[in-house]
Amino acid sequence: MQIPADARARSDAYFEGGYWMILWDFLYGAASSSAAESGVVAAMRNLAERVTRFKPIHTWFTGAVLA
Repeated sequence: MQIPADARARSDAYFEGGYWMILWDFLYGAASSSAAESGVVAAMRNLAERVTRFKPIHTWFTGAVLA
């Protein structure tokens, strides 16, 4: 039994799209790690602590930097 050409093309395109997801996941992880290592995250945390005393806002703001 053979797979029709259009179904095969759709299957190949779907499979190859996974490589793009792996690439974007890697780039996102590298950027997040670089931000954490460079002190950007700590600076944003310090800014959040100066702006408000509400602890959950500090956590949300710091997390938003990495998102």
